[in-house]
Amino acid sequence: MDLRYETRPDHLLVTAAGEFDHVAARQGMTSVIKACGEKGVSRILVDGRGITSLVSIADRFDLATQLSVESKGNLRMAVVVAAANMFTKTMEDVAANRNAPLRTTDSMKEAREFLNLEPE
Repeated sequence: MDLRYETRPDHLLVTAAGEFDHVAARQGMTSVIKACGEKGVSRILVDGRGITSLVSIADRFDLATQLSVESKGNLRMAVVVAAANMFTKTMEDVAANRNAPLRTTDSMKEAREFLNLEPE
């Protein structure tokens, strides 16, 4: 899985592509959260539409838990995925239960609205 991120003036944009890899996703989450602290941004937009495999419910649960623990609820994240990966809202539900604002969607417009970002 290829993970890249770039700092924008009001958020961090993360692009994920290729076959999903849980270890790479966990490492990427840690790096992205650290980068947010260093850059002084509190919103993360993940474009995961290029992920070519399904992400398991267990992986979603784990990543949401990691986000809530490492970000201490100080970050707001939206994850955009292909329609095939919209079979469950586990990541969103787990994050919400742990006070980490997160939205999963297949709509970039919805994600940007959730993060209060200007339309592109």
